[in-house]
Amino acid sequence: MPAHDDYDTRGARPASVRTPIPPPGRCLDFDAWCRLRTAELRRYLSAVAATMNGRGRVTWRYGDQEVTAHNDRGCYRIQLDPRFGGVQDHTRRDACTP
Repeated sequence: MPAHDDYDTRGARPASVRTPIPPPGRCLDFDAWCRLRTAELRRYLSAVAATMNGRGRVTWRYGDQEVTAHNDRGCYRIQLDPRFGGVQDHTRRDACTP
């Protein structure tokens, strides 16, 4: 069996299949960004509870799971566990942030 296959290993998809990414929109402040994230979460998990923990920190709870978002000097971060990495948005901060 040959060591190399003829398949595309980069996982590229043709442009007609890719989800289009819109150009960056107006940057949102942290509170508006969190309200938008909360609304999106509730579309899928209606029992999500959101609480503000001081200025620039929001915690989402669902069952026994907890996720924290905080504003780190303009870089909005979402972390499940602070010991590990998370999702960060330091360039767009708009309504279309994935």
